[in-house]
Amino acid sequence: MSGDSDYLLKVVVRDTEDLRHFIVDKLSKTPGVKTIRSSFSLKQIKYSTELPIGRLTDAR
Repeated sequence: MSGDSDYLLKVVVRDTEDLRHFIVDKLSKTPGVKTIRSSFSLKQIKYSTELPIGRLTDAR
């Protein structure tokens, strides 16, 4: 990450009301949290948590 973001959280919630509750009632009251910028996905295109580590070492 670069720029003004220090952390990236992926949060799974049931609906936008649960997201609001998490941000307003939980995250914003966490010590050390100064600002919050949120966005959400309308549709999942691809899902993967795999990192391409093998491809990086094979390239040598």
